[in-house]
Order: sequence, then C-alpha cells, then structure tokens
Amino acid sequence: MNAALLMMFGAFFVTLQVIATANRAEIRAKRNANEDAILVPALDPGSASLTSFNLPANIGSLTVSGTIYLFDDENWPDGDEFSDQNVNPQVFNINKFETFKRVEIADKCVGGEVRAVVNLEYWFSPTASGAPPDAINVKVSVNLYEGGGCLTTDYEDYREQQMTLFPDQRHDMNINVPGNGGGSAKLKLSLSFEKNT
Repeated sequence: MNAALLMMFGAFFVTLQVIATANRAEIRAKRNANEDAILVPALDPGSASLTSFNLPANIGSLTVSGTIYLFDDENWPDGDEFSDQNVNPQVFNINKFETFKRVEIADKCVGGEVRAVVNLEYWFSPTASGAPPDAINVKVSVNLYEGGGCLTTDYEDYREQQMTLFPDQRHDMNINVPGNGGGSAKLKLSLSFEKNT
C-alpha cells in the first residue's frame, strides 16, 4: 500500500513538474513575443521613429568664415585698443548620425582683457522619404568677457542669431555685442550649405 501511494504521489509530482515547466516555457515564449513585438517596429526602416534610416551617411557640408572686430575701451590717459581678426574658414561635414552639433569656431582677445568666444550650432530634421534635408538651421552665439587676461571668464555681454540655410546659397550674418562699457565685439560671418545629391 505504501509503495502504491509512493508511486501515485511520484506520478502526481512528475505531472506537476511537467505542467510547471510547460507554463514557464509558455510564459517565456509570450515574454519573447512581446519583446519582439516592441522591437520590430523600432527596427523597421519605414518606421516614423527612424526616418533618417535611408539618408546617405554624408548629407552635405556647412562652410563658415569671417572676421570679428574687438574693442577695448580704456580710461584716459591710456588709449583704446582694437583689433580686426579673422575667423578661420572651417568646413563641417554633416552626416545623418549627428542631427545636432555645437562647436567653438573662434576665441579672440584684444588688449589683454577683452575676449570673445564664438560658438556655432547646426541641426536638421531627417526626412521621411530618406532624402537629404532641404535646409539646415544654424545658430551663432558670441560670449563677450572682460577681465585680467585673454583667458578671462568675467562675463560682459552676450548675443546670438539664428537662420535657416538652403542648399547652394551663401548668407551673411552680423552680430553686434555692445558690451557694458568695457569692451565690445562685432562679428561678420559668411555661411553656406552645400547639399549632396
């Protein structure tokens, strides 16, 4: 009788174990199916979340050049100091993996105390069709400092300007930073966007 009971309980235990194993496999299969259901649309090239999927790696280039005029207003009897300096020509290759970029394009000083730092930002929106964007947005900012040296971070003034650039056109940008009496800056830039076809 004990042996019969043992065999019956053993068979019951094995049955429960098989059912539990089957349930775990079913749960695991459902979980994997749900994960796949979430992942598949995100990897679909036609998905709205990856509209840049078909863009060429190199979309085009942004070319920047210009000058910056710096003025250091000195107290009498010291004479005022000024300087007209080049913003070195730079070319930025635009690719689909960087829809936004921020770079410093100039750090200039005059009189050992007036400093201007020029930053450039550009961004674009990927197209649903996979074609290169028709335009890019560009923002240029000028931070003006005045202090005890050409590395000073003593804030004086700030100005920025933003524009949209279309392919194969050159645009000029002028930013005047009047300062607060100690120094000033006038930035003149030429910008152009060349789109790859």
